[in-house]
Amino acid sequence: MGQQVIKQPDGLLSVFDTSDDTFVLTGATSEQVVAWRVREAADAARKAALREVERVTEGKRAYHQFTLSWKEAVERAAASEE
Repeated sequence: MGQQVIKQPDGLLSVFDTSDDTFVLTGATSEQVVAWRVREAADAARKAALREVERVTEGKRAYHQFTLSWKEAVERAAASEE
């Protein structure tokens, strides 16, 4: 999804979503755009973390071929301390 911050004629800012050609934020100050972006990023990170935790708790391989068991992680940690 592509988004652009655009300066409006009145000096305020908008965020335009180029994926569906809509404004997702209008009439915003710089601080409001930053706060909006931070919320968007936090929401995306929260969703990603939930998916990751769900896969692990369901016994699925969350990291494909790199998924470690508890035993493997303990062994690697011990080896790195040597």
